[in-house]
Amino acid sequence: MVRRYFVPTRLLQVGMKIDQSIVDGTNRVLIARGAELDDFMINGLSKLGISGVYIREGEEEMMESSADEPVAQETL
Repeated sequence: MVRRYFVPTRLLQVGMKIDQSIVDGTNRVLIARGAELDDFMINGLSKLGISGVYIREGEEEMMESSADEPVAQETL
């Protein structure tokens, strides 16, 4: 189960996973969704004046796919 929550930049810790891409004014991705934060990234967020980001904990549950099931084909 995945938990998502907002964390102020001053409380971010190394190793937290980001749950949203951080983009600049021209839509360039600065930090990709799912990236684990390090000191450099946290300092960069502070310098950019970003007040906080959404963090994710846990893993998404994989639903069983029906891709393995045979598909019935119609004959004309």
